[in-house]
Amino acid sequence: MLREPRTDELEKLINIAIEHAHDAGLAGHDDIDRTFLKKQFRAMMMNPDFKIIVEPKGDVFAAYAIGRICQKIWNGKRYGEMTFIFVHPEARNKILADDLVATLNNWFAEMRCDFVQASCMTYTQDYKPNEEWLHRVKTYYKSQGMEEVGYHYVKPLEANEWVV
Repeated sequence: MLREPRTDELEKLINIAIEHAHDAGLAGHDDIDRTFLKKQFRAMMMNPDFKIIVEPKGDVFAAYAIGRICQKIWNGKRYGEMTFIFVHPEARNKILADDLVATLNNWFAEMRCDFVQASCMTYTQDYKPNEEWLHRVKTYYKSQGMEEVGYHYVKPLEANEWVV
C-alpha cells in the first residue's frame, strides 16, 4: 500500500535511493552521500511543495517516488515535476510504477498544477548517456501518455573552471 514515509524511516528511504543509483549505473561515479541525502529527505518531508511516496515491503521499501510543485519563471504557471520514480528490480511491475505515477498525478491535480513534467539524466563514468536506462524511462513515460520535449546536456568541469 503506497504511503508517505515517516521521519523514523529515513534510512529505508536512503537505502532504496542507493538501490536506484546502482540500478541506474551511477555507482562509483555519482555515489550517494548518506548524510547529505538524509538532510535532503528531511527537508523534502517538511516542505509542502514536495511529496514522497513509498511502497513498504517487510522492513524495506520496494519503491519510491518524489514529486515537487514548481512554477515557470516567466509566468508563474504551476506544474508538477516527477523528480524520482523507482521500483526495486525484485518488486518491479508496471502496476506498481503506474500507481506511483497516478498518486503523484493526483497530488499535482490537487495542488492545481497545469501540467506534469518528468525527466531523466543518467550517465556513465565518462559522461556518456546510459542508453539502456534512458530507453527504459522513455518507453515508460510514453506509455503514460507523456510527450518527449527537450534534452539535457552534460560535461565534466575541470576543478578550476567553477572556482571563482
